[in-house]
Amino acid sequence: MIALLAVAWIFAAEPSAARELPLSEAMSLAASKNPQVEVAAADASRAQTLVKQGYALFLPTIEAQGAWQYNHERLTQPFPGGEIVFQPWWRRTWQVTANQNLSFHGPALPLLQQAKAGARSASFAEDVVRADIGFAVARAYYAALTADTVVAVADDARTAAAELLRVATVKRQNGRATDAEVLRAKLRVAESDQALASARRAAEEARETVADLIGVTGPFRFTRPARAPDPSAVAATSGAPLRAEIQAAHAAVGFADAANTAAFRRWYPTLGVQATYSGYDTSDGELFGQPKQSYAIVALASVTLFDGTLKYWQTRETRAQVRAAKAREESTRLAAEADERRSRRRVAAAAETEALAKERLSLATTARELVAGQYELGVATQLERLDADSAFAAARREAAATELEADLAILELRRALGLALLP
Repeated sequence: MIALLAVAWIFAAEPSAARELPLSEAMSLAASKNPQVEVAAADASRAQTLVKQGYALFLPTIEAQGAWQYNHERLTQPFPGGEIVFQPWWRRTWQVTANQNLSFHGPALPLLQQAKAGARSASFAEDVVRADIGFAVARAYYAALTADTVVAVADDARTAAAELLRVATVKRQNGRATDAEVLRAKLRVAESDQALASARRAAEEARETVADLIGVTGPFRFTRPARAPDPSAVAATSGAPLRAEIQAAHAAVGFADAANTAAFRRWYPTLGVQATYSGYDTSDGELFGQPKQSYAIVALASVTLFDGTLKYWQTRETRAQVRAAKAREESTRLAAEADERRSRRRVAAAAETEALAKERLSLATTARELVAGQYELGVATQLERLDADSAFAAARREAAATELEADLAILELRRALGLALLP
């Protein structure tokens, strides 16, 4: 008895000790702590660095180098009026070189455009992951709320079964009930205990699912948010282009197009200019015929005459990638439209099912109250009372399930239309 009271006290104290976690906060936690979101954000950040690299192709490169040389001997050649030094004891040299690519008509600009398209695609891919994680959190959150409702239903059924057992026991003592009725009441209590334990396990698993998605352990107390507005009035397929999946697929086509242009422009000649400043110093000062400082500007031009057909096959490859990207974009668009149609049908079906479940619950409540009164007066049998209680509990569970289905159907339609899950 003491153990049962302790367990009951724990379950009673848990809701007050748990912190309230609204759905909006749960989705925000998942967006900031979920590993999949972190991976997608890192990929988007990496793609932005590629854009910076693309801009760097248009900037000059400047290099500096220096050297110091010590020789084991000094070599000279006599000369009228002096000597010519061929090898001094030591020599210092330095050189600064600046290179500027002038082939702006070549692959540099397409490579920059390719990097920008890749950054857009990565950003949209991150939006897709965030939307998926947000929907998963919302689904798990509503499932946990429904599981809590099922626990409450099972607990009420357990209380009703215990009361029925008490009444049956009293009637048996007064000779108004049989041993079979008492046994049936005990069996109903055992079944209620089993159902309650199963419901509590399911609720705990649902809460663990939410905790895994948001990356924070509880205990939490969930509250049912206001139902999101039904977007069924939005015109068919008008919201599909807003979906991040379609925008990501469109950006992938731009990425493939830019890659194809860059591959084709590798056939263009390469133009550039190089400026060099160099100087030296030695143990003997200035060497014969070698000024200590020099400047040079060189114009460069190169063109590939034959590369073993490598550029040809690279161009063929990028053309195939363009076709594949366009096919994936079309496939993504068709899948989004089909998803939208299915979501609209599900919203309508869920609304109808929810209305029927509410009507069933109303009838089951009325029937249970009527049978309970008749049972107290001795008009209804115990089996009728058990059937009425079972029908009432089943109607409550069905009402909770249909409410969950309606909530998720609306969220799925908002997801299919590219709208925010929560207004």
